[in-house]
Amino acid sequence: MEAIAEPSQPVASGHGVPRLNSIGPGILTTSYPAPEIKHLREGEGRQALLDRPIDPEVQREMDTLTQLSTSSTQPLTASNWRTWSFKIWTTLAFLPITHRMLVGLEYGPGMNKADPLAYTGSYDERLDVMLGRFLVKTLDQNFLSAVIKKFGKNGELRGTMVLDVVSQKYEKGAPQQHKLVSKEIWRCTQGATETFRNYGARLRALYHRQWDIGEQQAEAEGDISEESKIYHFLNNLQPDFRGDETDRIWASLSDTRINGGTELGEVIAHIECIDLDLNLGAAKPPQVPQAPKAKKKNVSQSSKRGRRRKR
Repeated sequence: MEAIAEPSQPVASGHGVPRLNSIGPGILTTSYPAPEIKHLREGEGRQALLDRPIDPEVQREMDTLTQLSTSSTQPLTASNWRTWSFKIWTTLAFLPITHRMLVGLEYGPGMNKADPLAYTGSYDERLDVMLGRFLVKTLDQNFLSAVIKKFGKNGELRGTMVLDVVSQKYEKGAPQQHKLVSKEIWRCTQGATETFRNYGARLRALYHRQWDIGEQQAEAEGDISEESKIYHFLNNLQPDFRGDETDRIWASLSDTRINGGTELGEVIAHIECIDLDLNLGAAKPPQVPQAPKAKKKNVSQSSKRGRRRKR
């Protein structure tokens, strides 16, 4: 993982400082003021920082972390990094020092291998521990076991270190998760009796799962464009949908729907509307039964019989 020696200049480090931008919606170091970098004196250890009085702002954030609920945060699993990280980010949005820890702008002694005595001015290990206690409540059993295995013996539970271990474990499994979902997308076609809405919902759910896997895998393989999603949906519709109105449907989609700003959901709704219009147009009005007509007398035959009697 990476630590910060100077703003926007990450260097290799050991556990403790999470990778920049790994939490939240594209967080950049330029969003924050540069950290104040300090150094321990020779012979000093972490205890020297623990003995100093707690900054009032740090104390406020510690008190807040103890009261925050994680009930609305879906636990981190092997395939939902983006949803999880965004939820963590928004939950901690009003804790600026904690935010800076999450992106590696605040770190403690020993977290930067290039400069082991370095630490940042706003970092406080006591706040980091409170952050760790909060984060472990948002992990599923698999990731929680990894944290316990790593830090259980020495009792380390600092949030920056928890996030570092979780990030590394997640990144190892992300490529395989991405491949599995990609195969499911490739096999996703409209069922013989499946509605357009249900087929579209299945496809959109798969694309969301693929997106949710995370930033690193998206950078490696690229996020699927909205246009590619639309064409997959259209090309895997049932063949019997392509009837007499095929040309009109595809022309309409090509001319007015498929463009840079169109989303898959819009195209699904458009297809549903077209199909509904076709069904309504093909429906015949009900036949109203008519009363039987009265039989008319055969005038010509009656006249003939009358003429015969006169003779």
